Amino acid sequence: MQLTGLDPESQLRAPGQALRKIRLALCALLLLPIAHVQAQVVRPVLLQKVEPTFDLGGKPFFTDLATVTITLDPRGNPFSFESVTSLPHSVVQALSQWKFKPGTKDGKAVAFTIEAIIPIRRPLEQIPYLTARPSVSDGGTLQSAAREGEQLDWAKAAKLRTRLNDDLRSLPDRVSLLVFASRQTGPEARQLHFEQLDWLVRNQPGIGLLGRTAAVISSPAGSPRGEQGYEEIKALWLDRLAERPNDAVDLGHATYFLRFAEPELAESLLLPAVSRHGAAGAWLGELYGYSALGVRSVEPSTGRVLDAPSALPATAFGQKARAALRTSEDPRVVLSALSTVASAGRELAGSGRLPSGYDAFCAELLARAKVLYPDTSESCDGPPLRPETLYKDPRVVKKSPPRYPPDAKRRMITGRVIFGAVLGKDGALRFLESRSGPIALYDSARTCVSQWVFQPAVEGAVTVAATIALDVNFELVSR
Repeated sequence: MQLTGLDPESQLRAPGQALRKIRLALCALLLLPIAHVQAQVVRPVLLQKVEPTFDLGGKPFFTDLATVTITLDPRGNPFSFESVTSLPHSVVQALSQWKFKPGTKDGKAVAFTIEAIIPIRRPLEQIPYLTARPSVSDGGTLQSAAREGEQLDWAKAAKLRTRLNDDLRSLPDRVSLLVFASRQTGPEARQLHFEQLDWLVRNQPGIGLLGRTAAVISSPAGSPRGEQGYEEIKALWLDRLAERPNDAVDLGHATYFLRFAEPELAESLLLPAVSRHGAAGAWLGELYGYSALGVRSVEPSTGRVLDAPSALPATAFGQKARAALRTSEDPRVVLSALSTVASAGRELAGSGRLPSGYDAFCAELLARAKVLYPDTSESCDGPPLRPETLYKDPRVVKKSPPRYPPDAKRRMITGRVIFGAVLGKDGALRFLESRSGPIALYDSARTCVSQWVFQPAVEGAVTVAATIALDVNFELVSR
């Protein structure tokens, strides 16, 4: 585990130019020096570290690295946590038992935030779910805005556009407009799309929408490069990665944007990160899977494959991708690629556009995957998926409120505990992990969510496994 300390309070700032001139003048007149007072900050020291346990039942696993921001109270106890990588129950339990010598400022114990990099052992069966890009959670507000964008027409979009502000108050409106514009055609739609995407990447690069198809500049012909605004957005993402090379959210969103337009560039960004971010291997496998088939674009609203060549591509990168998958020893790369290839194959078969050579390649990839993970349930023989097939997101159909922990209530601790979950085809929780929240509220929130009833995702006439974000809010109601 690596640990770094961060001062929770801003440093004392130097006075402005005008104020400095006044002070210098006073010093000259009064012949009295002015002492600059510097705050004395002592960072917390880790005294007790409890390692998490991972009950994998002897199954193969891979190691994921999670960067967790932990807020410590003035006594040195962990108060809350936040991570873009979801954390298993055992990790949160272990973190809650850590103990620190309190950090101080000018000799007084104060709250602090620290960052810890924690290795997590995950079963290989979780790999297909890692292709979803991590994001900064917003508690569902922006998801609602995205759904509203799907219902907009040009008249309503025009009204939203006129009330935009260049601040965070306009964020939901910009999300709605981005989703709306991504589903339209024509110069006006492209300009509206670019305006919102440019603002979001500059101001809110961590939101989940930037890891979805609405945030990709492409054209119906499947040739994203040269489209309006592509180079500008690309430059913004590359600048962010240059400034924050270890940020998993930026990496995920940037490579998602580049994966069809410039797969070679996306690969060059992902390869160095495979050893640092558990999901980077899965993103690389997804990239290789699409490139091996020659997929150049997907439908903005559903993510379905729009086109592929009549035969497996003979391009340099297409051949490189297939060669890499035949020899890769990384199960994250191979299993993610297999999931991507099999899913795309079903979609292309449904529209009668399956590339020649697909069957042999998918079978070869499946054989490679079984060498690395014999228990894989993926198959190349799934039924064709028709273009008109509807997909419905999973949802909560019955929920009960959480029990407010008495100690947390007495201490007036409030907040939201956010989870990431995987639902099986039957709607049952297969994985439930947490991303953020006050530790005093965590156990109650997890018990509550475990009792909820879910409707699984539906694709066509069948239910399918899917990921879902869940949150439990604790508020003190005044009487």
